[in-house]
Parts: sequence; C-alpha cells; structure tokens
Amino acid sequence: MLISFSDVIFASIVLTILVFFLRRRKRTLPYPPGPKPYPIIGNALDLPESHLWLKAGEWSKTYGDLVFLKVFGQPMLFINSYEVVFELLEKRSGIYSSRPPFTMSKDLRQFDWILSFFPYGERMRKYRAIFHKFFQPIVIPEYHSVMENEVIKMLRGLKEDPEQYEKHVRRFPGAVIMKNVYGYEVQDEKDPYVAMGEACISQAFDVEDYLFLDFFPWMRHLPEWFPGASFIGEAKELRKLSRAVQFDAHNMTKERMKRGDAPECMTTVLLEDHREKEGDVDAEEDLHIASASALAYAAAVDTTASTIMTFILAALLDPEIQEKGQEELDRVLGKGTLPTFADRGSLPYVQAICFEAIRWEPIVPIGLVHATSADDVYNGQFIPAGTMVFGNAWHILHDPVRFPEPDKFKPERWLGPETENGPIPVQKVAFGFGRRICPGRHWADSAVFIAVASILASFNIERAKDANGVPIPPTHNYSAKTVRHLDPSKCVFTPRTSKVLDTVR
Repeated sequence: MLISFSDVIFASIVLTILVFFLRRRKRTLPYPPGPKPYPIIGNALDLPESHLWLKAGEWSKTYGDLVFLKVFGQPMLFINSYEVVFELLEKRSGIYSSRPPFTMSKDLRQFDWILSFFPYGERMRKYRAIFHKFFQPIVIPEYHSVMENEVIKMLRGLKEDPEQYEKHVRRFPGAVIMKNVYGYEVQDEKDPYVAMGEACISQAFDVEDYLFLDFFPWMRHLPEWFPGASFIGEAKELRKLSRAVQFDAHNMTKERMKRGDAPECMTTVLLEDHREKEGDVDAEEDLHIASASALAYAAAVDTTASTIMTFILAALLDPEIQEKGQEELDRVLGKGTLPTFADRGSLPYVQAICFEAIRWEPIVPIGLVHATSADDVYNGQFIPAGTMVFGNAWHILHDPVRFPEPDKFKPERWLGPETENGPIPVQKVAFGFGRRICPGRHWADSAVFIAVASILASFNIERAKDANGVPIPPTHNYSAKTVRHLDPSKCVFTPRTSKVLDTVR
C-alpha cells in the first residue's frame, strides 16, 4: 500500500498539533512548591550567602521534599529526601545527569578537563570508562599494599610531629594516589604535587560562590578593572594551577617511561595500551589520559583527608568512640598490632566509625549540581529542561527518621539489622547520585578504613591542655564551601604501646 504525499502532510500536521498540546499541557502544570519569587529577580534574595544545604533543609519543612526556585529566570530544584533523589537522579538519570555551564570553573579558571564538569555525553562516558577500569571494586585490592605502606608513614608523622597532624593526614591519600596514578613516591608533607592537588580541588569546586556567572554569563567578558569584577583576575591566576595539575605529573611520568624507570601505574598502562593499538600516542588521546589521571589525584586528596579529620574530631568530642574501636581491635588483633585489609571483615565497629564519619559531616554536603536535559513531570509538577538540580546529601543523611539524633556521632546506628526506615547505605548519598556518582568512591572507602583503623590501633587521641592544665575544647568548624575543610583542633597523639613505636620507627 502506497502512502500519498497528502497523507504525509496530514500526519505531520496531526503530529505537530499533538506535540503542541502536550507541551502546552506540561506548561500548564505547576512547578514544585517553593518561596514566592519577586518580579524579574525571582528568588535571588532567598538564596543564602553560605550553607546552601542548611537553607534547603529549612525550606523542606515548609514546602516538602522538592523545593523550586527561579533566580533571574534560571530554574533551581532542591531535593531533600532519598526517595525523591532515587526516583529522579537514579531512575530518571537519562534526564538528570547533565551539568550547568559552570562558567567560572570551566571557562574562566579553565578546569575544563575535570570530568565532574562535563555535560552528559560521549566525552563523559569515555572518561568514566577509564575510571571504571582502574577504580572498580575488583581492582581496589591491588592498591591495598600501597595504602598499608603509606599509612605507616602517616603514623610516624603523627608520633614525631603531632601538632601538625593535619599535614600528615593529608599527605597519606596524596601519597597513595600519586603512587597509583603516576608511580611517584611522595617524599614529605611539602610535596609540590600533593599541594597542587589540594589547591586544585579546593578552587575548582568552589562553584556555589560563583553561580551568578551562570545566571549572567556575559559577566565573564567584564574587564578586570570593572567594579566587582576582581574574579576575572583571580581566574587568570588559577589557569596556571589548572594546567600544572593537568600536565606536570603526566609529563614527568612520560619522561620516566622514556628513560625506562617508570613503574607500572594508571598513566603508564593507559599510554602503553594506546601505543599498542596505534603506535605512538596521538595528541588527543594523550590529552584524555592526562586529564583523567589528573582528576584522580586531585579529587582523592581533599575529600579523603577531610573524612579522616572528621573521625579525629569525633574521637576528641567523645572518647568512648575510640575506646570501643580500640577494644575491638585489641580483641581481634592483639594490642599494638596494626590492622590490614584482611582484618576488615572482623572489625564491624571500626567500619561503622568510618561510615558515621562520612554521614555525620559529609564533605560535599549538597553535591555538585546536576542539570536537566529535557522537560520532566514528577507527581503532577513540571520540571523544565535546564533546571539546576541539587541533591541535598546533608539533609538526607540527617533525616531523624532514618538517623535518630542525627547530630550525634553514633557508630552503633550502622550495626543493627537493615530495616525499611533504617539507615541508607552512606555510599549511595555522600558520593553523589545516578550516573554522576563518584567513580573513585571504592578507593576512598578503603583509604578511610585503613587510616582510621591504624590510628585507633596506634594512638590515644586526647585534647591538648592549656598553660593551666585545662583541656582545650576541639574546634568543630568546617568551611562553607562546596568541598568542606575542617579546622584542626589542639590535640595529642599518645602511642598506646611500645610495639607501636617499633612498628612506625
């Protein structure tokens, strides 16, 4: 049966009318509830200067799990429950996996090589495939020996220079990831590569303070001398850091490969794999390898170290936590014996301490903002394409129904049987959502465990005393950035046995 031209025209008209009315129906649906916007500026005055996750949690008490705002025409959606996060960012990840422009970080500061900023598409999938190859659960045990060796160096630093404990804690994940990714041995706490990695992630992910550039992208073209445009000059300086992190360690590894003294690592494997297929590594592929490797080492340092710092704070606030962890370690291993990954399954309370450190003070409390790539409807509410979507990890992990007394550090909450309204596995919230979940989460989970277990086995963490012998209260103060830092406290690391001294000497 032949289809006439008039049939095609008629069908096209019907389809056009149908699409028109479907879109019109969508537009007549209400947005999710939220604060009432003002003309032109919308909800600009409702956005807080800092701690956006806390404000979003406050809104949820009035408006519910979904809170919708518009700021100068830009739609924003805050999700405050795990159930809705799972429905939208997991089940509907095909719509909710893109990113906003990130004008400051990507364009002005030129952190355009960082996977987290990529819009959803082929480039993102390519980089995630690289990460999956090297950081999937089955591969992580290959990194355990490096973690166990480097944690001893951290313990040595805590024994010899406890006042600078933050430096030793931050050196540990930096040293491990540099060995994993570049085959490079970090010598001390002042290593330039570790310092660059920390500075990179702190600056690159400082996105909340510069959301206004995504509302007004034309501001990127302002001259530096223009009032309020100091961010232009600051961004130019950070471009140097961006390119140094992206290429310096990568080029160092390539030079070692030429000399024949480069140990096998993520970078050498990727370069060799590509060379086997196409001879020499072409410029585009080399760029991909450099970028993927740089992100691995930049992202690992800050978030992992900050979680270990949170554990130390919890131990100072409640000595009973470390006493229970030490009792378990002594019972399973014997006092003064350092744990290994082979012991992990026999140390449920120590593992619970790690989970609780991640939950209690999540280092990335509101995640990195997603963006919708198409219109969507949820529970009769319209969510337009291009909406900035925030998964409020802080609020979810402080839900008093799932986590009674959420502001208290209670490892025991992870030891009970699983129930419908019980704790959500912390890895499903604290490391991002859907297709944007952190690909290095299994590595971070292992690094945090061996660090926490080893510190507990080796030291009593105690409050330092002032000149009058009075214990100094711990400092419970985190920065209000997208990736948070904890200010160090005045404390003392006292070796528990002489056996510890012999081990770390």
